[in-house]
Amino acid sequence: MAIKNYLIGIGGTGARVIEAVVHLCAAGLGPSELSMFMVDPDSGNGNLDRTKKLITAYKNIRAKLQKTEDCPLFRTDIKIPPDEKKFVWEIFENTNATLSEFINFENLKSTDPNLSDFASLLFTADELTTKLNEGFRGHPSIGSVVMSNPPQDKYPFKMLWDEMNDKKPNDIRVFIVGSVFGGTGAAGFPTLGSKHLIKYNMSAKVGDAESKVLLGGALVLPY
Repeated sequence: MAIKNYLIGIGGTGARVIEAVVHLCAAGLGPSELSMFMVDPDSGNGNLDRTKKLITAYKNIRAKLQKTEDCPLFRTDIKIPPDEKKFVWEIFENTNATLSEFINFENLKSTDPNLSDFASLLFTADELTTKLNEGFRGHPSIGSVVMSNPPQDKYPFKMLWDEMNDKKPNDIRVFIVGSVFGGTGAAGFPTLGSKHLIKYNMSAKVGDAESKVLLGGALVLPY
């Protein structure tokens, strides 16, 4: 089948939604195939760990289940990146990273003072120096900067980009989910969902007006 379905969960809320979707797939309510991964700089987030364990359990049960046509349980083939560690884009390669380090702020002071002044106008000193290994804690303006250029040659996004090679318009269906009230989801949802990042990046474009990606999403309200 040409059509590919992707679910991208952003932040802790995104992980919880993926967890719910896995349960729906176990009940036989999912598509025949579903690829998924998560985005969260907080590697210690308990939601991430629980969701990864659930997917592993799902795949183990599905592999052992004797399938019959009249039993839809666990029918969805859930696909994740080849290495479990690559299932989550943690954004930063180094622990305790800061926005200042990410944008090379100290170097900008000497090489491009105007740009460093602009950064100082947009972000407070605390925002520039706060360690981001536990997420963006209600500061989506920081998250939108660091999530604006996900790597195309590394997992988990490589899994999505690789699928685009021989696809036709709308052959890839991407659904993004995150919270509107937090930091990571509120930052990542509009950033990853922006017109030129997933929908119309160079791999996804088909001419000037068409895309290989049918993009949708949901923002979760406080719960």
